[in-house]
Amino acid sequence: MRYLWREPIRMTNTHLVDTLGHEPHTPLDEAIEATLRGLRCI
Repeated sequence: MRYLWREPIRMTNTHLVDTLGHEPHTPLDEAIEATLRGLRCI
């Protein structure tokens, strides 16, 4: 499986969008805060 490290792989999110109807996005500030809280940094 070494080729996976050497060659770029492009994947689509077609199945995700078909299932959910849209691609969910978490705002960056919210994601960082949740991560820091989970790590007990804040």
